[in-house]
Amino acid sequence: MNQDQIKNLLLKIEDPVKDFKVIFSGKSSKKVDGLYKPDTCEIIIHNKNFNDDNSLIYTAIHEYSHHIHSVTSAIPIKSKAHGVTFCAIFHRLIHKAEEKKIYKNLFKTDPDFIKLTEIIKEKFLLKNSLIMKQFGEYLIKAEKLCLEKKMDFEYYLTNELGFPYSAGRIIMKISTLNLPEKLGYEKMKIVASIKQPEVAKKVIESFEEGKSIYEIRQEFKIKPEPPDKLKALTQEKNRILATIKRLEIRLQEIEERIKKLY
Repeated sequence: MNQDQIKNLLLKIEDPVKDFKVIFSGKSSKKVDGLYKPDTCEIIIHNKNFNDDNSLIYTAIHEYSHHIHSVTSAIPIKSKAHGVTFCAIFHRLIHKAEEKKIYKNLFKTDPDFIKLTEIIKEKFLLKNSLIMKQFGEYLIKAEKLCLEKKMDFEYYLTNELGFPYSAGRIIMKISTLNLPEKLGYEKMKIVASIKQPEVAKKVIESFEEGKSIYEIRQEFKIKPEPPDKLKALTQEKNRILATIKRLEIRLQEIEERIKKLY
C-alpha cells in the first residue's frame, strides 16, 4: 500500500477542512510509527515499521486525527497533544473506519482478545460495578444514621472511612439511579454526574452503542473530574517534609564534622 492509497482511504473515512499530505519516510523508527507536522499539514509515516497494512492504516488514522484536530481548533494545537478532543476525534475515525471496512479492529475480531476481554469484563469490571453500587447503598445508610445521631456525614466519610466526599456522593447517586452494571464503574460515574435526566438517558444509549468515554465527553460537553486538590497538596506537603528531614540529617552530619575539626 502506497502513500496515495493511504490518503484516499483517509478521505473515505472523513473529509478534512484543509488538505494534507501523506508521506512515507522509507525508514523505520524505534521511537514512533508516525508523526504529524501542523505547519505543513504533513502526515509522516515510517512505513518500514509495519509488516501489514492494517497496522499502517491504524497509525495513519491516528496522525490524520491530529490533522483534523489541528485545522478545526480555534487555538494552536501541539502535534503531540492527546487531550479529550483529540481522543474523541481519533475514536470517531476508528469507528468510522471499522464500519467502512477500512480498518480491522483485532480487539473485536481476534479470538484471543475476545476471550480475554470477556474475562476482564465479567470478573472485574462487572463485579466492580456491583460492589460500588452496594457501597453506595451502605453510604446512604451511613448518611441516614448521621442525620439520626446529629453527626457530620462529610466528616464520617473523610475521617472515619478516609474517602473523598465528592466521590462518595457520586457513588451514592449511582446506587440511587440504579444504573446498569454492564456500563462499568467509570461510565456509571459519568452518567451520575449529569444533572439532566434526558441527557443522562442519551449518554447511556450512546455508551451502549459502543461510543468511548472520550466521544461522550466531547459530544455532550461533559467535563472530566477535577483533580483532587487536597490530595495533591497533601502529597506535596509530604514530599517537602521528607526533603526537610533529609536536609536536617545532612545538616547534623556536617555540624558534627565541623566540631571534630576544631
